[in-house]
Amino acid sequence: KSKTLRREIRTLGRIIGKKKKAEELIGFYDHYELLITSRIETIPPQKRVRVYIEGYQDYHSAGRNTGWAQQTTLAGGRNIAENLTGEYPVVSAEWVITENPDIIVKAVSGSRKIFGYTINDPEQAKQLQDKIMSRPGWNTINAVKNKRVYLISGDIISGPRYIIAVVYLAKQFYPHIFRDLSPQEIHREYMEMFQGIEYQGIWAYPPTGLTVPDAQGRNVIIQIPVGSIVLLLLGYSEKVVGVSRYIPLHAGMFPELAKKPVVGTGFHPNYGRIAELRENLDFGIKILYLETCDPEQSDSSLMLLARLFGKEERAAEFIKWKHECFNAVKKQEEKPQVFKEISPEWLLKKNLDIIRNKVMERSGIDSINAVRNGRVYVIHSISGLRSFIGVCYLAKWFYPESGMDHREYFEQWLGVKYHGAYAYPQ
Repeated sequence: KSKTLRREIRTLGRIIGKKKKAEELIGFYDHYELLITSRIETIPPQKRVRVYIEGYQDYHSAGRNTGWAQQTTLAGGRNIAENLTGEYPVVSAEWVITENPDIIVKAVSGSRKIFGYTINDPEQAKQLQDKIMSRPGWNTINAVKNKRVYLISGDIISGPRYIIAVVYLAKQFYPHIFRDLSPQEIHREYMEMFQGIEYQGIWAYPPTGLTVPDAQGRNVIIQIPVGSIVLLLLGYSEKVVGVSRYIPLHAGMFPELAKKPVVGTGFHPNYGRIAELRENLDFGIKILYLETCDPEQSDSSLMLLARLFGKEERAAEFIKWKHECFNAVKKQEEKPQVFKEISPEWLLKKNLDIIRNKVMERSGIDSINAVRNGRVYVIHSISGLRSFIGVCYLAKWFYPESGMDHREYFEQWLGVKYHGAYAYPQ
């Protein structure tokens, strides 16, 4: 219990000569308790979520005076078992159905190896959540209908880490008023300051955030679902509040994104402009580096972005489609010899036919097969996920029978009608 815990920490601090550190830990508790309770107080008691707490054993709940119930109350929940007899009353499935809680929270023992410091795969947690939601008759419960069934590690429910559980619960109960609160960041702060170890592991499910490695190998904690984002290299129309300066240059591809504020480029971000958009960024500013120009990393970067937005299936479909197109080209047996010359992008604003003619009129090259056969082509420098457009053009020029069509990219994956000039001949 939080009140007795503070007294015990002070006692332990005196015994081991760590009085200052003990007071720092108590200050840590006080800070986050005040942060949470001050916001919870803005919610009328009758409008707070009703919660069914389930312990390690099925249908074992928590009574009014248990630490587990007190944590639920601190997080703004109304414990539906608070008036039952006993500390940990045993209830029935029918009782829970009748009570119809808004939220179900299941505590999971560390011995089950579902949560913990060394756990990185949430699959077992998902299976347990599915099992709870599939209990006979529970499909009528609001918590199940609204998919508000949560699991939490027993290791953070009791003892010195109790405040971490409170933070996770508050975030799950009221994501709209705690949208700026990151349980993972607070948990990391606790581990580094008071345990002297790095944050890792899985401690609750579904996660309120993801710890993801970006293309530079940094572990970044991102709150999910992502509410807003600044994109400097990629086009993604949902919830975007700022874009790269290159996006307006391709307004035909990204008509909605082209209207967003420009915040520099991936290599030269305008930090001042991004800071001005801070109030539109749900969780403050996080920097996540995605590498979409490197073919070996573009797929993983795309999947990471999709994971943040809950669009994994759509991203997987695109990646599969892209590789099927690439593989169709790779199967061609005859490989033409190609000379590649890169022109400045400003040349694209000129007449492409003239540029091509100037190339073909160079002295001494009229004997080259490419010139004699009229196979001199001009193409826009397109990188990142849009590099597929360039591949389509090259494939059509090299292997006319391949059937590659760049229009499909625009219509199926960008959702816009194809128009514009990206190469010559078209």
